[in-house]
Amino acid sequence: MMSKEEFAERQYQVFESAKLKDRANKWAMAMMMTEHVDLIKKEIEQQKFIEKPLLEVWELQGIQEDLETSIQTKCDADIKIWRDGKFEVYRGVINKINENTRQIYYDDPFGKSCGPINLDSIVDIEPVEYIEF
Repeated sequence: MMSKEEFAERQYQVFESAKLKDRANKWAMAMMMTEHVDLIKKEIEQQKFIEKPLLEVWELQGIQEDLETSIQTKCDADIKIWRDGKFEVYRGVINKINENTRQIYYDDPFGKSCGPINLDSIVDIEPVEYIEF
């Protein structure tokens, strides 16, 4: 893969050669476009990357309390996790916690068994309260 400096140098060379109105150089310029697009996509992905937040002690205690509450009441909970530079949210009823492997298992709203979710990747848990009309 080319570095940014090599890419800029190559682009300048192609631009200068295109001034000659040579047919072969036009093809070279067209072939360069996919590399340019790939570099732009990688740059956008790097900009969207989110570092894993470092949780304070009081935040970890809040997660533990919400986890205990959602297990005891068997209510739905939104589980927010950090994975591969992105936040993901899962909703379901938490069934059990495996303390040996530090994972939780849950059922989604359709009753399908899901999991495991690593406890270390959990950023937030919010019990979901439904309002009856």
